[in-house]
Amino acid sequence: IRACSLQPRTNFLSSATRRYQLELVIDEGMKRKARLNKRIAKALVFDTPQLHQLDFKADGVLKRIFEVLEERYIQRSGQRSWHFLPEAVERTLESEEDVNIRARLVCDWLANLTDRGAWRVHQRLFDVGSDAMGGFL
Repeated sequence: IRACSLQPRTNFLSSATRRYQLELVIDEGMKRKARLNKRIAKALVFDTPQLHQLDFKADGVLKRIFEVLEERYIQRSGQRSWHFLPEAVERTLESEEDVNIRARLVCDWLANLTDRGAWRVHQRLFDVGSDAMGGFL
């Protein structure tokens, strides 16, 4: 924060709105340090096989959940007696006739899940092990 400052600027929008009246200026030395830290983090954390394996697993989890929701709520070809989503979301989906809007609503619901939330939904839908029912007991 100490390496940043605000400086006035003039452009064609600066007189119309305050948003464009100031410019964020960052110290060049701090920019270099930030770039170095980014390269280090990328090499040591983000480009590791372990993280790529977790990303792959998470991708599979979301795809499997989406396939179930797509069949039930978007295509409406699944068994309609199954209730996989919160009541309010399901009511909205059931009343929507446009398949594109239904798809967007399902995607929005999935996007709002935390990693842990997505994992728990996946467990409840697909896992048959002894721990799968743990949240209900």
